[in-house]
Amino acid sequence: MVRNMWIAVSGALVVALIISVSVVRSEENKPAAAPGAPDKDEMMKMMMEAGKPGPEHERLKAYVGDWDAECTVNCPLDNSVQKTKGVMHIKSLLGDRYIQLDYEGDMAMPDGKTRPFKGMGIGGYDKGKKKYTNLWMDDMSTSMMQTEGTANGNVLTLDGGYMDPIAGKMMKCQEVITETDSTHHKYELNMEGPDGKMMKAIEIQYTKKS
Repeated sequence: MVRNMWIAVSGALVVALIISVSVVRSEENKPAAAPGAPDKDEMMKMMMEAGKPGPEHERLKAYVGDWDAECTVNCPLDNSVQKTKGVMHIKSLLGDRYIQLDYEGDMAMPDGKTRPFKGMGIGGYDKGKKKYTNLWMDDMSTSMMQTEGTANGNVLTLDGGYMDPIAGKMMKCQEVITETDSTHHKYELNMEGPDGKMMKAIEIQYTKKS
């Protein structure tokens, strides 16, 4: 697997090199830029500025650390409510441009029992879209949940979807993160129910440990 990964990376580098050479050649064959058009140095400066983390990334960076999780799961089959616990570890990635979320704990199941649960996500802010983004995966599914959205005050709302493995179709979902203070926030996951209406599936109260 490691060998295949390095082959893939090497291939990507070769492709990038070919593209770079192609761009240089095409630039050499182009007529002089029109007066007022940005030159190469200005374009490079603009590109570097666009790739810098901004205030939205600083907001995400505040989540870095370890969090105790008090999880409430609403089961639609019998309208029962089950509570479990876990721990979320969040670290910064790639020069504070993204955060990586690693969750470990228990998850309530439809039969009323619990089972060990692990999940991970990658969160960020897309300066081009002007939206927060999130990608989530865990050991109870083979598909990834993708969401994106905006902030309104202390509330982040991200909409997206996930693949229902039983129905074999995409279902809507919504993540809502309410920031109480620097050491507490609430996470809510709303999912599309059998009747097509959105319902709260999970609520997690997070308290920061460190």
